[in-house]
Amino acid sequence: MTKPLLVVGVALLILAGCAAPAPPDYAAQAKPALDAFMARWSAGNLDGLDAAIAPNFQRHSPGGFVADGLPASKKVVTDLRTSFPDVKVVLEESDFMKDMSFHLWTFTGTNTGPGAMPPTGKSAKVSGTTRIRYQDGKIIDELVYFDALDFQQQLGFTLTPPASTPASTPAAAST
Repeated sequence: MTKPLLVVGVALLILAGCAAPAPPDYAAQAKPALDAFMARWSAGNLDGLDAAIAPNFQRHSPGGFVADGLPASKKVVTDLRTSFPDVKVVLEESDFMKDMSFHLWTFTGTNTGPGAMPPTGKSAKVSGTTRIRYQDGKIIDELVYFDALDFQQQLGFTLTPPASTPASTPAAAST
């Protein structure tokens, strides 16, 4: 009876020793840079940004909120926070990989300041997604997607259709 137990015990020890190593904790690796990156939006804290963002950082986003380099990134944040002094960006969900992360977020704020756009006094709430790439522990690239038209409409902006010309009207085209 002890021999089968011994065989099972040895087999379990061998299997435990052959278990695959735990995968790297990519979230923990990205957390210092990501925390400083997120603090710039919700707290307006630009102090730790130099340590979190690479000098050649690129930000791609609809609505004109783009940046080429660290100084331009700070200007985007400053302009947006001036336009929306009560801005709040909340990460709803995050997924981390070796050198990038993906985030679903919600932005809320009231457009009362004269920063990136004229003040409307209206509030906006928009959700979006961001892909962030990391290199040497710093954020090198941010790709942002959100519905810029919905955002602008919440602030009271409207679309104006282009002026029609006689050649572009349906009646003129069919004659």
